[in-house]
Amino acid sequence: MPRRKPAALRPAIACPVFFEEDEQQVCLRALRETALEVMEFLADFRPYLTGAVLDGTADCHAGVEIELFADSAKEVEISLLSRGISYEPADNGRQSTHGPEARLRLDWNGVTVRISIFPPIAERRQRRGHSRARTGRVEALLSAEGAPE
Repeated sequence: MPRRKPAALRPAIACPVFFEEDEQQVCLRALRETALEVMEFLADFRPYLTGAVLDGTADCHAGVEIELFADSAKEVEISLLSRGISYEPADNGRQSTHGPEARLRLDWNGVTVRISIFPPIAERRQRRGHSRARTGRVEALLSAEGAPE
């Protein structure tokens, strides 16, 4: 029988603890719902969900990874600040010309959201082995999962 996690190690997301598989599904749904909220909030910058939340391997400790496509990273930062959303710059680690212009980290209702900002031309470039999903696909994933019980 799977062990329960101590209360101090449980995330801020309301993830009831049943069995680890059930917990993972509840947390994954909560993370996808958070991702959808953030994507809708940042719709002007053509957001894509990427990473473990998209591919279904995220647990309650995972953060949400979103890619944005904007003329300038400053444009995104100004938009966040003008709407009262605080953020921190994250390590860019830009190693190639195809990397993001900037990375930001913010807290969205207790969930860490990591945002990578690319120039608009990069939206057409699909990296090998890198999945990403627009808002409609995230909505479809949530619909396919059904409502939480």
